[in-house]
Amino acid sequence: MNHLDKAEHQTDLYFVACGEFTKVGIAADKSRRVQGLQLGCPCPLRLAYRRAIPGGLERQVEKLVHERLKPFAIGREWFSVTPEEALAAALPIIQAAANHARRRGRGSGTITGRGPTTKTKVFEIQGQYR
Repeated sequence: MNHLDKAEHQTDLYFVACGEFTKVGIAADKSRRVQGLQLGCPCPLRLAYRRAIPGGLERQVEKLVHERLKPFAIGREWFSVTPEEALAAALPIIQAAANHARRRGRGSGTITGRGPTTKTKVFEIQGQYR
């Protein structure tokens, strides 16, 4: 498998925006995932953010982000936050995963992340991490 094939099959953390709500999930094929979600959704969906997560840490990162956003949960993976607010909560976890992967040579393990647990408007990060 060449590096282009790997890029296509890596798992990303993604945020999908639907009006005032944001879905946080992981998927290897984000476009297909958004198309599948759109079938049952009355409003247009927009892929607002995606970021590659080091191998073996995808589910753990997703779980930690869900826990951080739990006060704003409106469904299993949907939250009453903007993508920017979700990103503000997720960035410390994403950074912890990246640091862990660098230290462990991309191995799996336990990660932690500290950061905001309340809604925070972070205008300067919009579009910066896409």
